[in-house]
Amino acid sequence: AHDHLGRALDRALGTRLERFERVAGARVLRDPRWILGDRLERLTAAAAHLRAAARACGEVARARRGELARRLERQHPAARLERAGARTRELAARLGGAAEHALEARARRADVAGTSLQALSPLAVLERGYSITTLAATGRALRRAEDAPAGAVLSTRLAHGTVRSTVHDAGDGERGEES
Repeated sequence: AHDHLGRALDRALGTRLERFERVAGARVLRDPRWILGDRLERLTAAAAHLRAAARACGEVARARRGELARRLERQHPAARLERAGARTRELAARLGGAAEHALEARARRADVAGTSLQALSPLAVLERGYSITTLAATGRALRRAEDAPAGAVLSTRLAHGTVRSTVHDAGDGERGEES
């Protein structure tokens, strides 16, 4: 058992010795300036990265500032008034055109209505040779001969002028006498 303990101690001692030699031969212990150089490289890279990030942030900030300045300029009262004026002029022109178009359409409809009214007008009927006869006392139009009693004064409207007459006889509608 004593042998066995000795071999275990030798093995443990050998492992520790190997580890010591490995650590003793490490670059850090042989050249401590290496650690500083490595850290310096990392710091230099980090500084370069920070400078690049700062430039990028500056560019973003300048772009954002420019965008905000343009937006602010568009919101300036003078710019807003100019845009509102342009829009008002555009709408006024469109309104004028629409009003003119509406007036022309109404004028055409009025012409058509006038032509229709003129064709249906009693005066147009008179121009074709007809007349309108009314009882002079009431102004009521006569439709039948029997509605005109003997002695009644009649007013007959022609296309050009009026004739007054007195009924002597109201016959069967064929013909009455006039004075």
